[in-house]
Formats: sequence, structure tokens, C-alpha cells
Amino acid sequence: MNRMFWDNCRREAHDDQTGKRFLFGQMFYLNYLYFLIVLGDEIEFILINLFEMYWLSSQC
Repeated sequence: MNRMFWDNCRREAHDDQTGKRFLFGQMFYLNYLYFLIVLGDEIEFILINLFEMYWLSSQC
């Protein structure tokens, strides 16, 4: 009976860990998406500006 109890405890702790890891992964993924959506336009603008500057300087 004691051994079964400890096996159960260990299993629950393991599930808790994997659950936390999964939740952290989801949060990281959502933050990444948010970052892309919010800063996507500005990053695109910066990249286009850099590309134009590079292209113009290479034309000279």
C-alpha cells in the first residue's frame, strides 16, 4: 500500500512537471506570436529601409 502511494505521488509530480513545461511552451509561443504581430510592421519597415539604403549605396 505504501509503495503504491509513493508511485502515485511520483507520477503526479511528473505530470505536474510536464504540465508546467507545456504551459511555459504555450506562453512562450503566444508571446512570440504577439511580438511578431505587434512589431512585424515596424520590422518590415526597418528592413525595407535598410535594403533601400544598401541597394542605393551599391548603385553608386
